[in-house]
Amino acid sequence: MRQVGDAFAKALRDMLTREGLTVTKAAQRMHLSRQTLHAYLNGKLPRQKRFNKIMSDYELTLGLNEQPFDKTAFVREGPKAPEWRQLTLFEALDSISSQNLQVSVKRTGTVFKVHVAIDIPA
Repeated sequence: MRQVGDAFAKALRDMLTREGLTVTKAAQRMHLSRQTLHAYLNGKLPRQKRFNKIMSDYELTLGLNEQPFDKTAFVREGPKAPEWRQLTLFEALDSISSQNLQVSVKRTGTVFKVHVAIDIPA
């Protein structure tokens, strides 16, 4: 694992040199703290998601055992599943139709009892 960390650190240093960036500017651009970027520059590997993003966004190439690995060698995260959320009452009411309503009226003496059931589609 150390070999991959060292190759990642070298690729980051090469990118900083190529683009003329300071550690501070690069950290800002990558949305990292300077301390985190320094850790990466010293061979620490980020988690998979961040590693893939940095490899892809900055088009880095890792040299491992004289074999180059560019961004295509690492899987990018696939499309995210749609986020589920609770419908508001008004959204739920907009989705019902007369087929979703069940109304019954029953007279008991001098009182009318009205029972209303609404099936709200999921």
